[in-house]
Amino acid sequence: MSTGVTARPRGPGFMARTFGKLRRLALITVLLCIWEYVSLRVLDSTSRTLLPPPTLIFTAAWELISSGELFRHARDSLKREMVAFLWASISIPIGIAMGWSKMIDEQMDPIMEMLRPIPPLAWIPLSILWFGVGDEQNQFIIFLGIFFPILLNTINGVKGIEPNLIRAARCLG
Repeated sequence: MSTGVTARPRGPGFMARTFGKLRRLALITVLLCIWEYVSLRVLDSTSRTLLPPPTLIFTAAWELISSGELFRHARDSLKREMVAFLWASISIPIGIAMGWSKMIDEQMDPIMEMLRPIPPLAWIPLSILWFGVGDEQNQFIIFLGIFFPILLNTINGVKGIEPNLIRAARCLG
């Protein structure tokens, strides 16, 4: 007895698409195999701790995922980043003010240009003294890493507004 459902034959297009997708992974597969070989056969045990084979990394990652520990750490990291981003969002109104008003820009620019070139990693010793080792210190370093790019992009965005658009907005109330 026939059910009336027939299998659709797969043409050469299916095989070509599948091979095309797998071909993109060839270099990654070769590099992983070389890494595995070097880690297990070439390196001594001391060096193997610095460059463990991918199989050990995948095993450890699976253990962290199955225990739920990886998700807990990811949640904590996202919380730190979100708090730092919320604090860094103060750069948006500052950037709007600096881009809009020449007087505010003249007052704020020397301070910003004095602090901006200092890399966030150079602030770590001071942040440890100010906040101790913990979430606040991490949030401060993340804050410094995102404050100035947001500020500079906001200033450039405000200064890049076409004057005709501003006049049109004023005319329309």
